[in-house]
Amino acid sequence: MSTQDQLFEGQEVVPPAAPEEPRALERSASEAAAEAGMEQALHAARVQEWKLVAEAWLERMTPGREFTNDNLWVEIGNPATDVNRNNVVGAWMKQKAREGRIEHTGRSVKSARKSRHGNRVGVWRKLR
Repeated sequence: MSTQDQLFEGQEVVPPAAPEEPRALERSASEAAAEAGMEQALHAARVQEWKLVAEAWLERMTPGREFTNDNLWVEIGNPATDVNRNNVVGAWMKQKAREGRIEHTGRSVKSARKSRHGNRVGVWRKLR
């Protein structure tokens, strides 16, 4: 038995805690900022009428139907025309998911909207 083993014999040796990774701290701060931004987008006066139209659109949809935010834009239009004024779409979708009204299917498809440049968008399913 080595001297070090004898020194700690019978004691539980707990390794020092690993320092928190900077990425984990950044992620927490960025997630908090994202949540704050979504809340701000959902409560902006300029989108309240659009949210009512979006609610009615979702209510008319048959449970089980799959859709993307492209469908939402085609069927009811976008909330605003200026740059960075449509953040409410994602915030609204996330809110509906939290309410248990829709769920992400885990799939994505290429967006058909020219402004999205072929980027992928999530496929959602109406639950209730």
